Amino acid sequence: ALGIKVRVVVALVLLVSSKVCNLAVPFFFKGVVDFLSGAAAATPFGLGASALVIAYGASRLTTSLLGELRGAIFATVSTTALRKISTQVYAHLHSLDLQFHLDRQTGALTNIMERGTRGVGMALSILLFNVFPVGLEMLLTCVILQQRAGPAFAATAFIMVTIYVVFTSLITDWRTKFRRQMNTLDRRTTQVAVDGLLNYETVKFFDNTAHEVQRYEGARKDYVRKAVQVQESLLILNFGQTVIFTSALVLLMYMSVQKVMLGLLTVGDLVLVHTLFMQLSGPLNYLGGIYRGLSQAITDMENMFEILDQTPGVKDTENAVALRECTGRIEFDHVAFSYGGRQSLFEGLSFQVEPGSTVAFVGPSGCGKSSIV
Repeated sequence: ALGIKVRVVVALVLLVSSKVCNLAVPFFFKGVVDFLSGAAAATPFGLGASALVIAYGASRLTTSLLGELRGAIFATVSTTALRKISTQVYAHLHSLDLQFHLDRQTGALTNIMERGTRGVGMALSILLFNVFPVGLEMLLTCVILQQRAGPAFAATAFIMVTIYVVFTSLITDWRTKFRRQMNTLDRRTTQVAVDGLLNYETVKFFDNTAHEVQRYEGARKDYVRKAVQVQESLLILNFGQTVIFTSALVLLMYMSVQKVMLGLLTVGDLVLVHTLFMQLSGPLNYLGGIYRGLSQAITDMENMFEILDQTPGVKDTENAVALRECTGRIEFDHVAFSYGGRQSLFEGLSFQVEPGSTVAFVGPSGCGKSSIV
């Protein structure tokens, strides 16, 4: 719809504007430091300290406001997309034949549907409002460092970002297998719980309550064990990211101090380099979360896409025509039927049901009486 497209464009404009305002914050902070240190000529637009402080605060508030507006405007887009996807999956489940539902557990199906839908929403949000803004802010930061401090500063920031991204990608890929296993155990836990409650009467009839509780506890123990392993691998990722970022920050601060002592940079420039790089820590921290979130979303969507790839065993042919006339007469003429190519339920079945008549199907269990209906 046109309204959805307009909202996407407006949200992207607000996103870019918020990043520009965010990058202006360090310049106003630098101006305050330069003014107080006696380098008033280096202040932006020749503003005084009070005006620079007000501009500093206004930039921060504007950045936050634009970000909130972006989220509010895009909320309609994301929720509409999730509604359509979840409805499509639900409709597809109803289009599949009986054998598919007999072979699948209801608890597992609902869990796959919920996780897959949530994964689509997460992937959409990450790609539009995390990957793009992080790349934009990193690019602008390197350009500013190049112009204000020199190519060595921009090269250091770029190399650090590259190492950070490669490290994050490798460790996150290593962690993904643990996440997949944890998701599988989570589905199994949900399946055990839902199926046990759906069959409450049968469980009580055979006095299997203790057995069902033990099954659920065993499934939870397996899930908790894998969840702890996922958390331990996350600690390795976080500490490695901190080491990479801190090393680059110390190197940039050392180079800045040397240039200040030589008179090539002002104290405000030192503050500018530090603030710009510290602002990168936010997007870089998000980068780890972005990659983890995107990997998790892809993992969660895999099983849902497998369901969408399932085709009904019984479906209309391509040239099927709509039923235009119905007199109420039903006729089977040498009909054969089986589920999924398994043993046939019946072959050569022929009978007629005249309008207004009553017909009963009699036979042992499993002979195909319900399938005929």
